[in-house]
Amino acid sequence: MLVAALTLLLHGCLESGDTRCAKSVMNMAQTFYCTHKHKQHYLLPNLVLHPLWQTAHFWGDAVLLGIGEELSRHSFDTPWQCLSASARAALVVTVHNVVFGQLSTFVYNMASFRLSRHQIRQFVHTVALSFELSEDQRMALLAAVAALSIENEEDGRAILGGDAALFTTAIFPEWRKTAPPKDTAMQALVGHGLSRIKGIFDRDMDKASSQVLLANAQTILWGTRWSK
Repeated sequence: MLVAALTLLLHGCLESGDTRCAKSVMNMAQTFYCTHKHKQHYLLPNLVLHPLWQTAHFWGDAVLLGIGEELSRHSFDTPWQCLSASARAALVVTVHNVVFGQLSTFVYNMASFRLSRHQIRQFVHTVALSFELSEDQRMALLAAVAALSIENEEDGRAILGGDAALFTTAIFPEWRKTAPPKDTAMQALVGHGLSRIKGIFDRDMDKASSQVLLANAQTILWGTRWSK
């Protein structure tokens, strides 16, 4: 019964572009289980074939949502332009560490939902470059991808809608060039912390940097405080 309900919910998420809800189901599928004959049976095998997991837009928006949620837990009390060089560098490191942590988690999420090693590697490479992660962080992420235990690599799930090429772009905002179903994914994300890093959605390379992400985050945060 729960599997049927979650399957219908995923259909709705795919139709409406509700990344936040789908991300919650993704986590549930890997943690919820029942015990039968002293064996744990997880939800994942019953949901892994849903077409939502084959869309590049879901994975792109989900990692951005995760990053936005983590950044929302950090306070930006001083305007970016008023910070010293060392303080700015420290904030950039904070963003990089958040992105690194989220990407590390998504490496295993994508493997659990049967994306191929090649697709996961391209995803990690694309996001890491867009957020300007350090070489050490990029190498650590790629090493984690290489170490994945993927039984049938040739059976990796194809990305639907011709979105497979988007895993190879060097600029992460390229994902926004083709809209998700009904173009509502962005609407679902606004107001959930992701707006704080809205610079990443800009098409220009110079607007996708960590410094601009933080500057945008502070602008929004300060604007919210003054409006209250």
